[in-house]
Amino acid sequence: MAGKGWMCNFRKRNPEISLLIPEATSLARAEAFNKPQVNKYFSRLEQVINENKIDKTMIFC
Repeated sequence: MAGKGWMCNFRKRNPEISLLIPEATSLARAEAFNKPQVNKYFSRLEQVINENKIDKTMIFC
């Protein structure tokens, strides 16, 4: 696990990266993120992968 020293050194090496204060999730976005919608997304993703014969090992998150 990275410690405080690693984080400090990382920020020194990458001064263009800044820390931001997180914003609250909107109610509409929170309501839209539900099990049926997530299942629909992954079903469609699987369909696109199969239709286009995409090698699943080449998908990066």
